[in-house]
Amino acid sequence: MNFRTLMTTSAICASVLAAGCGSDTATGATDTTPSTPRDQLVLTGSELPAGSKKVSIPPDQLRESMADFAGVKSDSTITPEECRAPQLDLEAVSRETLSDAAITAVVADTAILTEFVSGRVADLTKFAQAEAECPQLTISRVMEGERMDSSVKVDTRTPPAALDGIDAIASYSTSTAAVANVEPAVTATYAGWATLRGTTVAVRVTSLNETLDEAAAEQFFVDAVRKVKDAK
Repeated sequence: MNFRTLMTTSAICASVLAAGCGSDTATGATDTTPSTPRDQLVLTGSELPAGSKKVSIPPDQLRESMADFAGVKSDSTITPEECRAPQLDLEAVSRETLSDAAITAVVADTAILTEFVSGRVADLTKFAQAEAECPQLTISRVMEGERMDSSVKVDTRTPPAALDGIDAIASYSTSTAAVANVEPAVTATYAGWATLRGTTVAVRVTSLNETLDEAAAEQFFVDAVRKVKDAK
């Protein structure tokens, strides 16, 4: 694996580490849990953005990649040090919540769009707390003998107005990964989490460059939540 690939992957992972943090602005839905099978609650086909191409990685491997990233974080240095505990706590909450999730993942233009629908209800206040404590951080680790530093900045976003009445949080993060003698790689990520009807819906839209169509990312979030809200 070359260092350009390593940096791009690390930047995405660093965004995922901090992503998902935002502001809780609404009251959760009280409807019963959908009877529709969970794997039918994720977006598919024409429900996805135009031109989307499915990522050819089985859902179980996507879950495993998150677990692998948890291992990366555990042997990394997080600065400031006081951010280490909140970030590891965030990791634990994410892993537990998404352990049974149905997943869809596609590529559209230069962005990777991933949706999770879990049968567990996340405590969204933990995400908001982690962001409030650490809106900026640096993750450092050694890969193949080279030190890599990923700097992450997270900005709270107000969840889309279409999700009023549902517990939802959202964030926009930028990440820069740097290795000696290689041009830094910059990525941007929009993340949204919502809890409703006994489920958690999570989306991440990560651009493979420093620009991201945030309006399109928000619409992806809205569409994902609405499908669960309207399901039988």
